[in-house]
Amino acid sequence: MGSRGEWLVQMGKNLVLFDDEGRGVVLPSTREPAFALAMAGEDPVILVLSSKAGGWAVLRWDGDEWSDWVRVDGDGRLDVGLAMEKADAFLTISSKDRLWLARRYSEEIRQFSPSGRSLLDLRVGDGQVVHGASDPSTEERVAKSAERVSRSARGPKRQGRTVAFTAKPTYHAVAVDSFHQAYFLKLSTGPEGGYVIQRWNPVDLRLEETDVDLPGPSAYTMAFGKAGLHLAPFNAAGGRFFVSSESLDKASWRPTQEVTVNGFAETDRTAKEAPSSE
Repeated sequence: MGSRGEWLVQMGKNLVLFDDEGRGVVLPSTREPAFALAMAGEDPVILVLSSKAGGWAVLRWDGDEWSDWVRVDGDGRLDVGLAMEKADAFLTISSKDRLWLARRYSEEIRQFSPSGRSLLDLRVGDGQVVHGASDPSTEERVAKSAERVSRSARGPKRQGRTVAFTAKPTYHAVAVDSFHQAYFLKLSTGPEGGYVIQRWNPVDLRLEETDVDLPGPSAYTMAFGKAGLHLAPFNAAGGRFFVSSESLDKASWRPTQEVTVNGFAETDRTAKEAPSSE
C-alpha cells in the first residue's frame, strides 16, 4: 500500500494503480513482465527480468515513466532458463525508502538503499535454489511438451527448450513494521515442517527466527497493521491469522543457522558493517 492508500495491482498484462477511493488508472506497460509489485511512498515499483541489466532489476514509476531504480543482479549475460528460477520474489519498502527483497526459491534476502546501493546480503547455506526430484509422470509430460514445441517450431527463432520446473519454494511473504523491522515468512526445514518467521536483528547482527503455527502447505500474504502482523493464505477458506506485536516481542527467537552476512559468516564480527534494518 502506498503512503496515501494507493494499491498497485497486476490485471493480466496491465498494471493498474488504484487510489484510496478505488479509482484506477492503467500505467504504461514495460517491455518486461512484472514478477513482484510494491509501493515506495506514492511510487509503484516492480521487479522485472531486464535484458538491459542482464538480470533482475527493480523499476520505479515517477509519474511520467518507468526508470531503473535497483539492479538486483546481472552481468550482461542473461540466461533466461536459469534466471526464471528466481522469477518469484517478494518486495517490501520501509518508510525510509529502503527496499527489502526475498527470493521464493532460494534462501536469499537483500536490502537496498534509496539510491539503489546494496546494503545487506543475507544467505542461508549457499543461498542457491533447492530442487526436488521430478516424478516419472512429470518427465513424460515434459517430453511430450518438447515434442509439440519441436513440431510447431518455424525457424531458429521459434526453437526453445522445455524443462521440468522442480525448484522448491522457501520464502512466502515479507513485511515491514512501523519501526522499519523486516519480517519474513518461510517454510521450516525442521523434521516437523511448518512455518517460521525470520527477522534481521540489527543490534546483534544476526538473522533469527521463531516458529509460527499456520496451516499449510499454502502460499500466504502478510502485512503489518497498527497492532501486529496479519497473515492470510491465498485460499480464502483457510481463514486469517494475527500475531500481535507484543507476542512477537515476547517470542523465543533463535539464531538461524549457517547464515552469511555480506559474504561473511554471521558470527564473524567483520560483518559489523552490515546496516540496520531502517
